[in-house]
Amino acid sequence: MQREAEKRAQMAMKGHGEYQEVSETEFLPAVTGSSHCVCHFYHNEFERCRIVDKHLAVVARKFFRTRFIKVHAPDAPFFVAKLSVKVLPCLVFFCDGKAYDRIVGFDEFGTRDDFDTTLLEQRMLTAGVVMPPEKSEDSEDEQDELQASRNRVLRRGGVGITKQEGDEDSDFSD
Repeated sequence: MQREAEKRAQMAMKGHGEYQEVSETEFLPAVTGSSHCVCHFYHNEFERCRIVDKHLAVVARKFFRTRFIKVHAPDAPFFVAKLSVKVLPCLVFFCDGKAYDRIVGFDEFGTRDDFDTTLLEQRMLTAGVVMPPEKSEDSEDEQDELQASRNRVLRRGGVGITKQEGDEDSDFSD
């Protein structure tokens, strides 16, 4: 148990549990210094980059084992070219220092600016860049209740339709 606490302290010193901006010179050590890392390439003038920042600040606290960083794309031309970042916002997922997946723009979120953070979380869980948070005995009921409120499965004609919390579709009623 003490070893686990030491490991957690080392991860916290590296920036785990926070969403941090890194420079081009800090990029490589940040990505290679953690087993899993999510990097947001952004631009200050892009509204959608600010939206992603808001979501990642929440997600970084929830998934402590993954490092979350952002890089100002105009200030990191080498890595923008090396990773073929052409559209912003761009999230690149790293495992053991190697890029293996990415999210480009908002296409995966229905091209909506008001997508729910859980959509981003689910995409990251599917990609394997984050692991499900460890459940404590106190929070199990809370987690179950939260999950139930996020997804409501509606039945229509025998086909299951999942409606995400916050969907504004008026075709379905609760």
